[in-house]
Amino acid sequence: MVLALILWLLQNPAATPVWWGWPTVAEAWTAANERTTIDAAYRMFSVPAMADICARAPSPARLVEKDRVTLYVGEWFEFSSLRIVAVDAAGRPLPPVPVMLEVEEVDPPLFRLSNDMIGYGGVTPARTGRFRFHARTICPETSADVVFPAVVRKR
Repeated sequence: MVLALILWLLQNPAATPVWWGWPTVAEAWTAANERTTIDAAYRMFSVPAMADICARAPSPARLVEKDRVTLYVGEWFEFSSLRIVAVDAAGRPLPPVPVMLEVEEVDPPLFRLSNDMIGYGGVTPARTGRFRFHARTICPETSADVVFPAVVRKR
């Protein structure tokens, strides 16, 4: 399935500009409104379904993160706890839109980004620090994204 998704992305390059140093950690549906969270998992979308998913998905003017994001050293952080909303040009929330979630790699690393960890839908930070999330639409007809800061603290 991963190979099929890669092939689909190669056939639709406008949908996926590459940000080097920003590994993908999840695929998600944006939140339905400003009070709910995203529906995220390591692999949510299959290539056979993408054409239908993208045909039904609204085209947002932008993506908006609705919270300050704080993670804690040694505590599991679920990507599905993020509140990323797709909005129209007037700022009104749209129905959920498929997105990819990426994280900025920092040195030394804040957490392990291996498949065996992010496959569970989150990370456990090993030290304090700062990094950024990047969420972006994945359908070829849409181009919206948001970059937002996150901090890792001790409890």
